[in-house]
Amino acid sequence: MSKTVPLKNSTAAVKSAERLPAPPTQREYGDFDAFVENADKLTTFFNRSYEDESNLNGIKFEWLEWPEGRPLDLKNAKAGIVRPKTKVQLARYTLRDFPQARKRLAEYKRDEKWYDRKELYEIKGKGKREKWTLSRRVVSEQIALLLASFQNSRPGTPKVFARMLTEEVYANNPNAIVLESACRRVRREKDFPPSIAEVLKAIKEEDSAWCDRWCDEYDPDKYRQDLEQAIAKAEAKIALAEAKLAEREAKEQAAEAKCKAYREAYDRIPVNERRAFEDGQRHRRFREMDRPEIPEEYCDESHLREFHAYHAGLAGEEIPGLELKTNGAASEVRE
Repeated sequence: MSKTVPLKNSTAAVKSAERLPAPPTQREYGDFDAFVENADKLTTFFNRSYEDESNLNGIKFEWLEWPEGRPLDLKNAKAGIVRPKTKVQLARYTLRDFPQARKRLAEYKRDEKWYDRKELYEIKGKGKREKWTLSRRVVSEQIALLLASFQNSRPGTPKVFARMLTEEVYANNPNAIVLESACRRVRREKDFPPSIAEVLKAIKEEDSAWCDRWCDEYDPDKYRQDLEQAIAKAEAKIALAEAKLAEREAKEQAAEAKCKAYREAYDRIPVNERRAFEDGQRHRRFREMDRPEIPEEYCDESHLREFHAYHAGLAGEEIPGLELKTNGAASEVRE
């Protein structure tokens, strides 16, 4: 009959949560949640600042590089200026929140220093070879508190399960803050005691979440300076676009006014002269050898004005007697 070899104790038995020595109260339980919330808000803010800067740096008005003769849809061009101006305004809202972000960052660093303090780790080596491992004591306390949080926590072999869970977590070597977050997640999301796999999964998920929350390297002054520069460059681009657009609008309005004045002046010329002029324009399209003869009605001395109008159209000149009226004054168009 084979004998069962007892499990070799590699760690001390995990005590129940009630018997753990009570650490000095430096933080309330809910303070850690406030710390996480603050980290999330900081991450969101600095991401927003970076996004605003990227949006402003991406502002470009391609039509500014178009040649003068290329037609431009003024309505779409105006709409294309409104959107960048909105981006600038949103960036200014972000800029306004930097003092509050600086205050939040100071609170974050203070709390991180406590929740990730040196005494929670086993430190081996020195200098570049220094290695920090979350202490077995901290892991044991966290696992004991986690399992004691479930009323129906009755594994088949409680001591073995607790010991192996502690060993698995210790081998995973999570950060102190990550482990605290993972244990809270399990307590709040699970109705029954978790398996070892579920605890390790929660640690992995929280480790991923905290990759975005570490705010130590955020420099609010650098972010603010970069955003201010992006705003200044964007406003310069917008100002140039508005000036060019106003210039294009003025030119188009002047051209439209000129066309209108021409049409009105042309309509004031007698119908017979206009018809003779248009006949000359039509005959001009023919080759000279195929060009129709001058209509007899334009060769009569009594139709001298029609004669001149016809030849003006035939020569590609302006119709005689065309007077443009601008601002109440009349001027004759001459070639």
